[in-house]
Amino acid sequence: MKHKSRGRPPVKEITDSQLNTLKAIRRFANQRGFPPTMKELADILGISHASAHGQVNQLVRKGYL
Repeated sequence: MKHKSRGRPPVKEITDSQLNTLKAIRRFANQRGFPPTMKELADILGISHASAHGQVNQLVRKGYL
């Protein structure tokens, strides 16, 4: 029996702002060993906490996080 992976497969297309968010998360995690909080991410990107949360949610939905 073939095992199917769980969750959605990654969606290939993400927006420029989603890509910037993903890069910021990866950069932070590579430097510190853990991902940023929503507040830290918002501060890094110069956006509101709600916008950072929305970006992360979209990246999760699309399979990138």
